[in-house]
Amino acid sequence: MKKLTALILVMLMLTTTALADQLMGGWNATESPEMTEEIRAIFDKGMEGLVGVNYVPVAYLAFQVVSGTNHCFLCQATVVSPNASPYYALVYLYENLDGQVTVSHITALDPGKLLEAGENAAEEDSSFYAMVTEMDKADVEAFAAVVKQAYLDADWETIAGMINYPIIMYSDVEVKDESEFLAYMDGKHVLESDREEMENETCVNMFFNGEGICMGAGEVWLADFSSFDGGEPALQIFGLNGIVPDEQ
Repeated sequence: MKKLTALILVMLMLTTTALADQLMGGWNATESPEMTEEIRAIFDKGMEGLVGVNYVPVAYLAFQVVSGTNHCFLCQATVVSPNASPYYALVYLYENLDGQVTVSHITALDPGKLLEAGENAAEEDSSFYAMVTEMDKADVEAFAAVVKQAYLDADWETIAGMINYPIIMYSDVEVKDESEFLAYMDGKHVLESDREEMENETCVNMFFNGEGICMGAGEVWLADFSSFDGGEPALQIFGLNGIVPDEQ
């Protein structure tokens, strides 16, 4: 049963990526699925008086800020009946602004269908950045992690080799190649506010649009220009911000 619980948790992580969208009114994946005393108290309050099925919370999966808060729990459920077999279910509770908690709805899980959905989600996940590049999601995010570290370390030689030239830098300066970029960076530094944005960049499920992939709050923009020369898919930096003269 413990192995099945672990499997279901993994599958839920694969199939509920929408929960990670950090948007007001949208579902937010919890930082930890642990059932703390505070979370357990919310669950117990909401399930009070419910009869017929016994629900044991296994993990706290997500919450949603509305006029109050919706909560989503993974539970092991057992019908109150002799020889009943346990199964798994998602229990959704609503907590209003006064702290009252009620059951919104309960959905039984089919592990077989969940596994199939998880496999499909994993396949779709590999093409997450398809609007920008044919590179696999893992390769894109590995590249972004290298860019992030180089940016934070002020490793401009590494950054220089990742840029699609020419590039427009601070104060509308056009930089045409690596040597010009390194010369331009002499006497420059990263603003603290931009450094903090990049430190907070997870390099996972990054924002993107038709222009490219955004890192931080726009400190770095990535795009794939291989279609112009028929080369292998590869990302390059075409936007680099937050860099100013040392006197600023």
